[in-house]
Formats: sequence, structure tokens, C-alpha cells
Amino acid sequence: MGEKEFLGVGLKKIFFGAKRERFVGKAQASLETLILFAVALVLIGSIAGLAFDQFNLYYAQQQQKIAFDTVNSLAREIDDAYFISPGTVKIVFIDFPESADFENSHISGRELLIRVNGTDVVATTKVDVVGAWARKGGGYNVFLRAMEGVVVISLQSLEFYPSNLSLSIPDGSSEDFNLFITNVGDYSTTYDYSLDLVDSLMDVSSVPDFGEDAITILSGETRGIALTFSCATRSAGQYFGSLVFSEDYNLSMPLNVTCVSGQEKLSIFPSNKVLYAESGDFNSDSVDVCNNSLNNYSSSNATITGDIAQHVFTSFSGSIQGNSCVRLDLNITASSSPETFSGTLTVNSGGFSDTTELSLVVS
Repeated sequence: MGEKEFLGVGLKKIFFGAKRERFVGKAQASLETLILFAVALVLIGSIAGLAFDQFNLYYAQQQQKIAFDTVNSLAREIDDAYFISPGTVKIVFIDFPESADFENSHISGRELLIRVNGTDVVATTKVDVVGAWARKGGGYNVFLRAMEGVVVISLQSLEFYPSNLSLSIPDGSSEDFNLFITNVGDYSTTYDYSLDLVDSLMDVSSVPDFGEDAITILSGETRGIALTFSCATRSAGQYFGSLVFSEDYNLSMPLNVTCVSGQEKLSIFPSNKVLYAESGDFNSDSVDVCNNSLNNYSSSNATITGDIAQHVFTSFSGSIQGNSCVRLDLNITASSSPETFSGTLTVNSGGFSDTTELSLVVS
């Protein structure tokens, strides 16, 4: 090989060797760049995931704080309205958390509960509360109306007249009642209308019908609802329920109906008593005196008036236990000749009284 050829081969080796080294170096640098990029993506994803978790935690804590502030501020306003006086009305703005589980949140008795992300946030009041939460989150004006023994919560500007559906009805009878509703808000509203009542011994019918007719009330308009309350026979007792108006939230009007027993608290049986005796004889008979209440009666006495009082005598000063009867003896001293006498027996006990008509037939 000549000197020139040898020199050419050497230059080629040097040239191509350097080129190969530069290629390998570039490939290695690219690989390192890819690795660094992948590591960076992993770090960014981890940081983003951590940030997202922190955001969710922060959001959940904020929602729980909103619920906590809502139930506690509302409980204070409810107690304040009640202790001012019955008839007090307050308007309070409150914020319901967006993530609240309203299906499992409630207002019951003296408990205000909002469930947020599986956690129950609770506040208690010093008085019974009637009403319901909204069905979605956001800010609402809440109307608080203090009544006798209860505060009513409503989320819409409706006014009721009368403000209290509290009636006493004799058992086995019915009573008609007109309820008037005024929309004092700025917008017309349409409500589904239903009755929440658990006891079948007291019934309520309505025009418009429950569950069938929606009620639309224009702004400034007053609508009337005709109600009929019916107490079944032997239904004495107190019954509670509510009229429910549903839109985006429930508005409840509480019912308190007392079915009054048709039976007197103190009764003499029978209500008319005929006594018989032979001329000149001494005889006796009796009536029953019944306490129809749950309380024990004392300080009892009995008197007989009319011309029969010359021949029939009684003495009664004992007590009568609740839901029980005692026998009242009537001692008879018959006249010497056949005759008929009449009069009235009056019994007093426990602040109550009853009478029965007496007749004495002497033969």
C-alpha cells in the first residue's frame, strides 16, 4: 500500500469513527431526556393527585363548616324567636351546603341535622321545630314563626291565616275550617298539596283535593282552602299532622286536632232511676257514680232535692279513682200510703258534677 493510500484509509477511520461516536452520544442524550421527561410526568401526576386530594379535603371541610354554621345559627334564631313571644316572625338568610345529602337530612323534634359527605352535622333547639330543609344547596331566606309550643320554619314567603291550625272537635263529629294563604313574595308559585297524617281516627278532607290538584298562587294573591276535620267515634285524644306544600322545597303547616270525648268526666248511671217500695217499708237501692278521667277525684258529696227528699236519703263523701265507678246507696223510707214522689240526685266530685232524675213509687 502506498503512502497516499494508507493516509486515506486512516483519515476515513478517523472521520467515520468520530461520526459514530457523535451518533451514540446523541442517542444516549435522547434516552436520558426521555427518562427525565417520564420522571417529570410521574412527579407532576403525583403532585396533581395530591393537590386534587387536598382540594377535595378542603372542599369537604368547607361544606361541613357551612352546615355547622347553618344549623347552629338557625338553632339560635329559633330559640330567640320562641322566647320573645308566640306570634313572633323572623326572616333569616342561611346557606345550605351544595354537597348536602338532603334525603338523609331532617328537622325532627328539637334536632336540626344536615348530612354532608356521610357526616351528620347536628344542632339542638330548646323548642320543638316543624318544617323541612330545602331540596338543593344555595342561599335561602328562612321564615321563622313562633307559635304556642313550636316554631315553624318555611322557606317561601307565604302567610297563613289563621296562623295556627289547632281545633277541638267532639268525637263522632266533623267541623269545617277555612285556611287562607297569601303569597307575599315577588313571584307566582305552584305547589303540590298533600296531607301528612299518621292516625286514621282523625281524618281531614280538602277542596282542592290532597295529592290531585296543584295550587298556583300569584304574587300578592290570597287563596282559600276548605278543610273538613272529622273525628271517629271513640277517638278521644290529640292528633298531629301537617299540610305539606311542595315545590323545590317543602313548606309545612302543622295541624293539632283534639278529639274530645262525648262522655262526661263524671257520670251517674242510670240517668233516670225509678225506686219502688211498699207503704210504710224501709228499703234500699243504688246508682253508680263513674269517674271517666285518668285522675283520682276526692271531696265528693251528694244531695237529693224535690219532694222525694223526704223519703230517700244518701250520704257520699269518699273518693273515686280514675276510670272507675263506685256504688252510691239510696236508703228509702216509704210513705204510709201509696203515692209517687220525684226529685233530682246531684253528685259533685273532683270539681265536676252530674245529675240523675229520681222517682219513688210507693204502692
